[in-house]
Amino acid sequence: MYNEKSRSIDAYLACPYTHHDESVSIKRFSEVTKMAAWMTKMGICVFSPITHSHIMAQAYKLPTTWEFWGPIDRCHMDACKVLLVYMLDGYESSIGVTSEIQHARKTGMPIIMFKNKLDFIKQAKEIECLRDKIKKAKNLLKYL
Repeated sequence: MYNEKSRSIDAYLACPYTHHDESVSIKRFSEVTKMAAWMTKMGICVFSPITHSHIMAQAYKLPTTWEFWGPIDRCHMDACKVLLVYMLDGYESSIGVTSEIQHARKTGMPIIMFKNKLDFIKQAKEIECLRDKIKKAKNLLKYL
């Protein structure tokens, strides 16, 4: 079951990825990577599976399906304190995002669902491990 103190990574950043139009997948990769970088600037230790796996999949012809990445991503999730769902277009129908939410609920992991940076900040203040990072971030407005 969920035990925040046994988890070393603050957050797992989920979003939809796979799409029949490769340009959509690339756009999603770019958007989530930008969000992960912004969170990192605030001092949040965030793991973005899309940022991590997209380049490997492209360079080494790995599958981009949840069937392939799901077991790997669940291992990463189990090291995280909170699930962040970046609600990019397609998140509601994403097999991966749906599975990640189900896994978080099953293990009791807190979930934040957000559409943009301001939405994230408002909700993150409710999660202890994120609240402290946001408070420490100097001049928070520059991150918006």
